[in-house]
This record gives sequence, C-alpha cells and structure tokens, in this order.
Amino acid sequence: MKYRRQHKSLFCISILGPFYFLLLQCFSTVTASNYAANYNPTDTIALDCGSTGNSTASDGRAWTGDIGSILATLQPLDTTIAARAIRQGPVEGIPYLTARMSSSQFTYTFLVSAGLKFVRLYFYPSWYPGFDRSKALFSVKSGPFTLLSNFRADLVADSLGLEYFVREFCINVEENQLLNLTFSPSPSSSNDSYAFVNGIENRLNAPQPLLHASRYLVRLHLCETNPAITQVSDRQFIIYIDGEMVDEAADAIIWSGGNSIPAYRDYLAMIGFEGTQGKYNLSIDLHSRAGFSVYIDAVLNGIEIFKLNSTTGSLAGPNPEPPKTIFLTEPSQLTIKGSSNKKTTFIAVGVIVTVG
Repeated sequence: MKYRRQHKSLFCISILGPFYFLLLQCFSTVTASNYAANYNPTDTIALDCGSTGNSTASDGRAWTGDIGSILATLQPLDTTIAARAIRQGPVEGIPYLTARMSSSQFTYTFLVSAGLKFVRLYFYPSWYPGFDRSKALFSVKSGPFTLLSNFRADLVADSLGLEYFVREFCINVEENQLLNLTFSPSPSSSNDSYAFVNGIENRLNAPQPLLHASRYLVRLHLCETNPAITQVSDRQFIIYIDGEMVDEAADAIIWSGGNSIPAYRDYLAMIGFEGTQGKYNLSIDLHSRAGFSVYIDAVLNGIEIFKLNSTTGSLAGPNPEPPKTIFLTEPSQLTIKGSSNKKTTFIAVGVIVTVG
C-alpha cells in the first residue's frame, strides 16, 4: 500500500476552573455539512433582572425587564429589591446595570416547551445599596437539581480577574412542567447573606468558563469533508482523553458511514482533584495512526463537554479560594562595625508570598 504522508496532528485542549456546560467549535478548513438541519429554538428567554420595559444590549439582543414581564413570574415579589450598583465598573451594559436581590428565598418561574434548555445566569458582583459585596452567599436550584451551592460571586469574579461573568446550565424540562429557578441565601453566622442575579437567558451558545472536578461527558464531533477521503482507513487516528486512550482507531467514515456525514461519540471522564482548589486540566489529544492510515493526520470538528449531576442531583462546585495575601515586613536596619570603626548600614526587607 502506498502511504500519502502528511503532517502529524495533535489537538490538546487545556481546561481549568469552574464550569457547567462548555461547547467548543474547532475551526479549520472544515466546511459546514449539507446534512446539518437548521434549528430554531421554540423558547427565547432574555430577562433583565431588576429593570422594567424592553431594552437592547450592545450586541443587538433584545431584553425584557423582570418587572411586569410576561416571560417569567417572580415570587415572592414583595421581599425582593430591584437595585442598581453603587459603583459601576467597566461593564458591557445590559443586563449588568440592574439586579434582583433579596435576603430571603425567591423563585423565577418560566413557562417553556418541553426539552433541553440552556439557561444562562448573569452576575455582576458589585456594591449595591444596603448590600455588601462580600455577603452575597447563596444557592440556586432548578427542581431537584442544585446548580450553585454556597456560591460566592465575588470570589469567582476576583479569581477570574473579571468584573462580571456568566454561568450556564443544561436543564431538561419535561412535558407540562415549568422551569423554576430558586435563589436561596445561605445561612451565615452574621445572618446578613443575600442572593442576587443580574440577568437570565435561554440561548444555544455557551461561554468559555472552566472545569471543576466531577463526572463529565465528553462528546467529540467528526465530519469528513475532504472529498478524497471516502474509504475506511483513509484517515484513522488515536484519541486520548485525560491521558487515557479511548479510541485506538477513530475513523469518521466508520462513525458516520460516509463522506460529509456528521457523527459524534460520547466518552465519560471521571475527574478528581487535589486540595481545595477544585481545579483540573483536562486534555484531549489526537495522534496520527502511522502505518494504518493513508492520511497521517487527524480531524476534529467540535467538542461538547457536559458536567453530569452527582447522585444527589447537584451540579455545584466549590468556590475559588480568596485572593492571596502578600505580607511585607517593615524594613529593618542591620548595623555592622567595620575595622575602621565606620558604620555600614544594610536595609533588609522580608517578603512572605503565599501562592496556590
């Protein structure tokens, strides 16, 4: 057999930090398959919490305030506060200009069609009238599932170096079922914790947050678009996930049955972590299969990574550690007498740096 040698391919994706749903699109010389069907979502949720009326974000998306909205009901309304941040940082605008806040539990209820929903929660952990930024400590549940537990939005923002951020979840809604999002302040010794949210949205694309230790479903998408590759073994490669070989002869033609036909396969990644950080690097590597393939390279069209709920129905992960503190000691003088009875003065500076 005559082998057509081309460059070897290696795809390695490093993911670090907390995340709940992640969708990566691998861009290359791949064209969209003619077999892909258009998808039109039946539900559109863009709720600007703490505001009223309709508004348009800088990216052109339309948002509706939660006050008097037909998109959602809020219960109980009289124990929550619509607030605007005292100190506005460099935020993009809507939906970060206002927030819905409360020192007691509150629930948003959405009437949606049955099926899988991607729900985004927008957070801008700033200072609000009567609310200390560091006192935002709460949990979020949807039905029996815990999305966030003892959540500190300020720690997440500080650890990411961001003024604001988004958390996205994949929630399945059954027939004749409502989508409920319940925000509950966590108990604290000072009894002054509160819950808040700036925006709630249902959309298809995901942010690029990061990964916490747990069980993850890794979905790899392949679609062979090179018109010269039509037979089994034209292009085969090896797939490693987290350093473990999961497929020794991946072949898009075998997966899909032909050229330009999209296909995917699912793999389960059991990820542990050390210490209190709860962070982990997950690598996905594709290696050429020399000697068994006509084309000595690999192809990958897309990756989806889903965090799976635990046996208790929880998707929550730990908060980031508080920012590291650097202690500087006061300069002290060390005096040494020389043989000529002249005094020589040295400045000693002590630095203690704690790194994670």
